[in-house]
Amino acid sequence: MAWVPHNHFSPADEVAHPTPEPHQDEAAALARADRSPAAAFVAIAFALAGLCLLWFGHRFLPEALGVALAALVIAALAWRAARRGRRPAGVALASAVVALVTITLVVVLWL
Repeated sequence: MAWVPHNHFSPADEVAHPTPEPHQDEAAALARADRSPAAAFVAIAFALAGLCLLWFGHRFLPEALGVALAALVIAALAWRAARRGRRPAGVALASAVVALVTITLVVVLWL
């Protein structure tokens, strides 16, 4: 087996120590603030879980109603938090709509 020498080099100073952009921290803070609250994603998960429970029929109607009501409450709290923090509230609104559809379906199937 032939011996191959290693090619060691040092990168340029611009590559090794890049100069940070002047407003890098402010841009990162704005990017984090432009997201929906985490509670909105929990609410959409609950709302979709309640909707999925309807697939299993009349046996799971009380559970679907409970999960949808919990999703509606969490969505309302997430919407208030988003409005208070001037953040987008689309996910919270979507989870509230899915929860209301689930509640409507539960009421229709229960009757």
